[in-house]
Amino acid sequence: MPATAPSTRKAGRRRLLATLVALPGVWLGPTARALERGRSEAGAEWISGGVGTSEREEMLAPPRRHRLWLTTAARHSGAYLSGAQVRIVDLASRITVLAITMDGPWLLATLPDGRYEVQADWRPTDEAPAQSARGVARLTGEATRRLVLYFDDPLESALPSPWRLPPIDRGRQLPKPR
Repeated sequence: MPATAPSTRKAGRRRLLATLVALPGVWLGPTARALERGRSEAGAEWISGGVGTSEREEMLAPPRRHRLWLTTAARHSGAYLSGAQVRIVDLASRITVLAITMDGPWLLATLPDGRYEVQADWRPTDEAPAQSARGVARLTGEATRRLVLYFDDPLESALPSPWRLPPIDRGRQLPKPR
């Protein structure tokens, strides 16, 4: 062996050790963004996020004035999906009261009593065509109405069949918000 081999091995070990020490900072660093909040031109207040337990707890913490709770999820697994472009239209006036791109799988919006059409467009990748889902929410009184819009996620079909879950039963009762 050449005389420089031990020093080369030591240098390689030092680089490996430095890399291993630095990686936890990369892997464990903060990945979730802060909640996004705003008010639409029509006066609707909203919060978007829900990436991670702490964001979901913050969104559901009192005081909650939000009357519409929208969730975007994968059709078969129920996995949360982020980045949907949402448009909420007041069905009585046909005015768009809110149009945003969701920062996470949840959107909470403060809206007056009425019937609203909620349309969301979601792309699994930038190259994929957009998928659309829509629903109607009727808001009355102080209750929060929860609406879940489902999309086909191509990653679900890539899973081996034992890992796929059966389709979600749309008739089941959703848990009441805290």
